[in-house]
Amino acid sequence: MTTTRRSLLAAGADGHVLGTTNMPGLLTIPIERTAQFKLDDFAGIANMVTDPTAITVHEDSPYRTLQDLVAAARARPETITYASPGVGTDDHLQLVLLQAATSVVTLLLLLFLSVKLQSVFTHPIMSLIRAMREVARTKNYRVALESDRRDEFRDLHEGFNAMLADIRERDEQLSRLATTDALTGLANRRHAMDVLQTMAVRARRKAEPVGVIMLDIDAFKKVNDLHGHPAGDLVLQAVAQVLQASAREYDLVARLGGEEFLVVCDSGTLEVTTAVAERIRAGVEACPVEHDSDTPLHVTVSLGVCAAVPPPAAGGVEKMIRAADKALYRAKEAGRNRYVVAQEEMG
Repeated sequence: MTTTRRSLLAAGADGHVLGTTNMPGLLTIPIERTAQFKLDDFAGIANMVTDPTAITVHEDSPYRTLQDLVAAARARPETITYASPGVGTDDHLQLVLLQAATSVVTLLLLLFLSVKLQSVFTHPIMSLIRAMREVARTKNYRVALESDRRDEFRDLHEGFNAMLADIRERDEQLSRLATTDALTGLANRRHAMDVLQTMAVRARRKAEPVGVIMLDIDAFKKVNDLHGHPAGDLVLQAVAQVLQASAREYDLVARLGGEEFLVVCDSGTLEVTTAVAERIRAGVEACPVEHDSDTPLHVTVSLGVCAAVPPPAAGGVEKMIRAADKALYRAKEAGRNRYVVAQEEMG
């Protein structure tokens, strides 16, 4: 701290000047303009005075020496305050008010800048972070960030949305590849088994039947041998289209492999399932398949039908499929181009 030479002023409780010291070489002490001095500090200074004539006393003061003033202060300390000279109560109050006003203005300015910076920088960044956390938590790639800005943050948000759109499209493609037969566009075997298990659980809970239709293209090997595999692919695609047109909207149609197909009728009673099977049989029979030859191909299908409440035991779905498959082979043995209902007990 810088040492400043000051004089000390002693003021009474009523504010009038009691005495002033002016002691060169003795009162070179650090004094702040608004500092308050304790009685012991003032008395210590008085004890340093060796020449009483060096004391200047205000003409209105009842105390003629500094020692008199200290003695009076010790007798009634509550009546004496000490402060640096030239600083009155009004000046001190004004200084305090100025400092308070400066602090308030500074605080308001900082608050304004904080809100402005939050709007400009923090808000768009936090929106992006929240969207990223939501995607990470839910794996929902349909999240989109809306922005009415016209700066770099708009480009950032649009880039984020474009990235999610690419991920969403790729996921959908992977899902289709994992669940769909590439040639016919029908569900593949794995997906069909998963859906059938789900249907079976729901059907058991509601005590409702599920209809299962197994079907096979008659003499399909002969088609491949006589007309080639490209013609065989056309036949598979044509049969798949008939299956989709003949099944109900909420039924499952799948290609299990080769020329074998599966139709699952949700809540399918025997009456409903056999009706679907007959529509499929008649639709395939009436559908000519155009290929490289001038003469279109005509094919038929044989079908096995099973309709029952899925058994509660493990392997209940597999039992229904085996029952329908056995009925399919009986249809072939009976002359093909027909459906046969399974006779096995499902309980």
